[in-house]
Amino acid sequence: MDPNKILAGVTVLVAEDNAFNQKLIVRLLNAYGAKCLTADNGLEAIKIAEKLHLDAILMDIHMPVVDGITACETIVQQSGESPPIIGLTADVTLS
Repeated sequence: MDPNKILAGVTVLVAEDNAFNQKLIVRLLNAYGAKCLTADNGLEAIKIAEKLHLDAILMDIHMPVVDGITACETIVQQSGESPPIIGLTADVTLS
């Protein structure tokens, strides 16, 4: 197996409202072989997670429409088994 394709076959949802950060994360994950879907806000992330099989979610904490924490709670509640959700933030303090 190519070590650069360690994430081959893995589908990741990148929920990030900043277009630059979203493209950077997707590019990095694609380089390791992951297939990426994107959501620009928490509501989009909830809808995608409800409809599609995901292996992991990278979730920005501060997003418009529905924030990342609320989106995480909703995703976990809407299905018995949610994929691992990894929180992302550029904020140095969480309140």
